[in-house]
Parts: sequence; C-alpha cells; structure tokens
Amino acid sequence: MFEAQREMEMKNKSKCGTREGEGYFAMRSTILVAGLLLLASAGAPLPAQSVRLEVNLDDLRPVSQDLHGANNEYLYRPVWFDHPAYSEKYLAAGRPFFRYPGGTGSNFYNPFTGFFDEDSPSTRDYTGHNRRIAERNGGAGRVPDDFFQFVKDHDVRYSLVLNICTQTFEQNEAWLEKIAKEGHSVPAIEIGNEVFYGSYKWAFASGEEYLDRAKKLTAVIRELLPDTKVGVVLPNQLYQYDAFFSETVPSWFQHPYGWIAALEDETFFDAVVIHPYSPSGMANDVEP
Repeated sequence: MFEAQREMEMKNKSKCGTREGEGYFAMRSTILVAGLLLLASAGAPLPAQSVRLEVNLDDLRPVSQDLHGANNEYLYRPVWFDHPAYSEKYLAAGRPFFRYPGGTGSNFYNPFTGFFDEDSPSTRDYTGHNRRIAERNGGAGRVPDDFFQFVKDHDVRYSLVLNICTQTFEQNEAWLEKIAKEGHSVPAIEIGNEVFYGSYKWAFASGEEYLDRAKKLTAVIRELLPDTKVGVVLPNQLYQYDAFFSETVPSWFQHPYGWIAALEDETFFDAVVIHPYSPSGMANDVEP
C-alpha cells in the first residue's frame, strides 16, 4: 500500500523539472495517497472507518502552475502548433502544463506516421479523425516535430504520453531513441493513458502486465533521458461508486484493485498519474 509516510519522504524526489523546484508531476500528493489508503492491497476494501482531514490555513504556498494544464488533442483539429496565433494564446493563458498527444487518443497515436492506429481490438474508430488529419495537413500525418519546436521556443512544461496499447515495446523504444538523438529535453513521460479501464483488457489483462511493460520502458527512459520523470497510471474512478465504501464489492472492481496491488510496493517510478474528474464527483445514485 502507498503510505502517507512514504509520500512525505518522496516529495522532494518526485518534483518535475527545474523551474524553481515547483510542481509535482500529475498531482502526486498526500490527498491522492489518502484516497489510496482506503483501498486494500489484497484486492478487498478495508473495514469501514472514519477519516479526518485537517487543513492548516497558516501553512500556505503558491499553487504550482503545473496544476493548470491541458490535453493537446489537436491532431485532427484545424489549429496546430505552427498556427500564428497559437503562441499568443498560450502565453496569454499563463503558460499551462501540456500533455501530448493528450487524452484517449494517446493510446492509439503513432508518432512516426502522425496518424492514429486503426488496426486494434478496440471498438474505437479513428478513421474519421485520420481523414481530418490528412485533409488539414496536405495528406500527411501530424508527427510531433511542430510540438517539439513549440515547447522549445516557449520553454513549455509538458509530459509525453506513450502509446502502450497499439504500439509495441520495440516501437516505443525506437521513438524514445529518436527523441534522445534529436536532443529533446522531456520533463515527464506518462506510461499510457487510463489503461486500467476494463475496455483496455485487450492490451493489458491485468495490473501485472502493465507493471512489466512500465518497468521495461522506464529502464529505457532512465538510460536515454535520465532527467525525465516517469509516471505510472492508477485507477481514478472507484470513488464514484457506493461499493467503494462496502465490504462486498462487484467483480469488476477486482481489475482496478489488482492494478493498485501490482504497483503498491514498487519504487521505480517518480509519480503516479491520476485523473480526478471532479465535476462528476460521486455518482448521483449513491446514498449518503
């Protein structure tokens, strides 16, 4: 189990980049760990218990701008990183943290072709997106070159999200080698995007399979990009269901619980990546 004490000990080790030492990659925080402490390491929830949260208003600090970020799901949209107004809008927004290529599409993006991979067991259909990419880029795909130039020109804090679903380990390794050879300074890399969902079992049947891939890719990153922070993904949706507080959980909970169990004692990564969809919060039918 991730422990709060370990979180406090790891704070200084999990900071990203060198901008006055500010910020934590993907919100690695004691709040996250507190949430994980409610999950049992053996695949079953802990007995019901009360949790007390204290907020010390006398210990204030500036909020890192890295918390104000955005997905860059622009691959199939009219605006791209070489658009004349893009830099102006980015600077006016306060230079937020970026994810590339951002969101679900990260699990299907081929950085060598600039298109989404269409041949996969997934039910997602990217033929329409690929058509729009080609229409807006003279028939070619949108490879990361313009993005890398943009982040270099404007000193952008960002993370790359590796496609570990439709791209093999060898293909990811080849892209990392290309990035290193071109001299890019990558602040952070995320090993996949929300691949703990059951809809991705065709790529990773269990947390153990994800752990194996994440360890291998992290070893490559450490060798090629030693200053880059590495984040692994953890389930973020469990708190929305009343079963989260029950001693009896539905069978589908076992998959995300197993994901946490597979990673709980590991230390090879620098951060955990969690997407708390705060607007949705607890599901509407959950009784208090």
